Amino acid sequence: MRTPLALSGDLPVSVPPGFGHVRLRGAWLHAGRTVWLCVFVLALLVFGVALFRLYDVQSTPCATNPIADSWPDCAEFQRGIDQIGLSPRSFGAYFFVLRGVAALPLFALGALLIWRRAERLPALLLATLLPVVGAAGTWFNPLWDWARFFVPELDIPVMFLSTLFLCGYIFGYTFPDGSFVPRWTRWLALGCIPLAISRSFLDGTALDFETWPAPLPQALNLGLAGSAVYALAYRYRRVSSAIERQQIKWVAAGFSLLFASWLVDYFVWNIYPELTGEALLSSGRALVLWELAQDTAWYAGQIIFAVCLGFAVLRYRLWDIDVIINRALVYTTLTAALVGVYALIVGLVSHLVQVGGGRLAAIVAAGVVTIAFQPLRTRLQRAVNRLMYGERDDPYGVLSRLGRRLEASLAPEAALQTIVETVAQALKLPYAAIELHLSDGPFVGAMTGVPVQHPEPLTLNYQGETVGRLLLGVRRGETHFSSADRRVLQDIAHQAGVAVHAFRLTIDLRRSRERIVAAQEEERRRLRRDLHDGLGPTLASLFQRLDTAGTLIERDPQAATAMVQDLKGQVKTTVADLRRLVYALRPPTLDELGLAGAIREHATHFEGAAGLHIAVDAPVTLPPLPAAVEVAAYRIALEALTNVVRHAQAEACRISLTLDDALHLEIIDDGVGLDAGSRAGVGMASMRERAAEIGGECYIERRTPRGTRVIAHLPLGERG
Repeated sequence: MRTPLALSGDLPVSVPPGFGHVRLRGAWLHAGRTVWLCVFVLALLVFGVALFRLYDVQSTPCATNPIADSWPDCAEFQRGIDQIGLSPRSFGAYFFVLRGVAALPLFALGALLIWRRAERLPALLLATLLPVVGAAGTWFNPLWDWARFFVPELDIPVMFLSTLFLCGYIFGYTFPDGSFVPRWTRWLALGCIPLAISRSFLDGTALDFETWPAPLPQALNLGLAGSAVYALAYRYRRVSSAIERQQIKWVAAGFSLLFASWLVDYFVWNIYPELTGEALLSSGRALVLWELAQDTAWYAGQIIFAVCLGFAVLRYRLWDIDVIINRALVYTTLTAALVGVYALIVGLVSHLVQVGGGRLAAIVAAGVVTIAFQPLRTRLQRAVNRLMYGERDDPYGVLSRLGRRLEASLAPEAALQTIVETVAQALKLPYAAIELHLSDGPFVGAMTGVPVQHPEPLTLNYQGETVGRLLLGVRRGETHFSSADRRVLQDIAHQAGVAVHAFRLTIDLRRSRERIVAAQEEERRRLRRDLHDGLGPTLASLFQRLDTAGTLIERDPQAATAMVQDLKGQVKTTVADLRRLVYALRPPTLDELGLAGAIREHATHFEGAAGLHIAVDAPVTLPPLPAAVEVAAYRIALEALTNVVRHAQAEACRISLTLDDALHLEIIDDGVGLDAGSRAGVGMASMRERAAEIGGECYIERRTPRGTRVIAHLPLGERG
């Protein structure tokens, strides 16, 4: 049965069952702690014996050294110690302290896991494995080989520890939650157990896979190690949550350092001699210096690995791991590449030059590696950055591609979608969206990816005005954008601001057209209703009564005359209704008196009302104005005057008209003014809409210390 695992920012996926959710209680928890304690004490005992025995070997002169007979280079090695100014005892003491310090974090982390999370089965298993790894010291030539060499009674305990150590591949299949991912890794985990038992307890027999014909042992070791790495990578990409990805990054960073150290050591002891036919460390002095450098690097890497593993399990959110793993990937790959180049050149030159080829090959290879180091490191850094962070190191390329896509996008909606897709693809972001600031609130104009709970906002501006925001989801496992990310995003924001402004204009134009069409339809509906329900029946009635009056002229002239008089009154009323309809379409006074005269005539109706004085300032003559501008200005002025009379309690009001490339209308009163928390009513909204319909603007503001000012700017366009 599959267990659903909800990811942060991802769709739910299924993971195979495992032991990640198993919690030990009661007798099981007590038994688990007991087993751990036995393994811990056993590993500590074996490690202590090996540490002291190895100290004796490295600090004892060859004449009395217990393994001098099986160590043919003993005298040369101790001569090298003397050449670098050390004594055998100080040399042995250095490595005694170094190995002890390197193993201490692994033992301590195992104890800490038992103390903090012993009830969790994955934590218990990891806590059991850690002291075993600390007692081994290295992947190659484990320290416990020295313990079993000098103390044969420890042979069985060492076999047991070796079995647990070789089962460590299971850690890669199940870290960090205890589930087997991919599902088939459970069968590899089962296969590791008999292989580990046969390798440890049946050493040297036909069942020991190390005795099988080459290259089966090497392929088996490489396959198991590769499958563990693949399982972690697959889990990271397909299954893990953001927190689990952070844990995997810590482990990968620490493991990369150990792998790089092992790779260099393997090259020096195996690949180089096989290619050249001579040992790179042919003198005792070189051998001692290499032992000091390489072993120090290995055990320092072991300490760092323990610290990384501790953060992964206990405090994975303390620091940002991305920089660490970035550098680890770069320099691990760089080391492997340079070792490969060095080996290839040494082998090639040694083959071509038979006499003195080894030294010449080493000199040529060292020169090539020195020259190639910086360019190769730069290229690898760019490749790793591109893998982890997308194209943030190439802002010109991102902007250039975005520009080409925007040129190909004709519609503003397509331009916004192009921007979010480019940003998400270029920086490998899980989510990107553009939020527009419209008059009726925020509006998401384009989106790509799966929305996240708390996106990072980036303000979009156009000519100093905030037009929207770019909402971005940070990469999985990260909590914020780096300074390099923000530099690229700021460059993108400049182009996005222009596109968002164009999209806002498109929306405003579309809504304005919709309002105009709606207003036209409402006006047509009103005219239809007035004509159908008012003028239509009235004219039909007049037609019928005229027929009746015609028949009464000869029979009853007096009744016909009365009916005609009544018809005259009805016709007069109909004409008034018709004028009202015509006035609603366009006030006739505009054609008769012009805009300024029509406003003055209307102002006279309010002159003297409640002691109000109205002044109209306008040019003596106004040139012909577009009909729409005249109607809009007239309606705005009338609505403003109506508000002054009804609500302002003003004593004076001034209306001014000025003309340049637009018609400017201003109505000022000295009334009580607008309330601070007042909302725009139907009249105010009507004034703004009339101005917006012809591409103009209308502002209504409170004056200081009292009063209200209405300002309308109406573009003239092409004058009619």
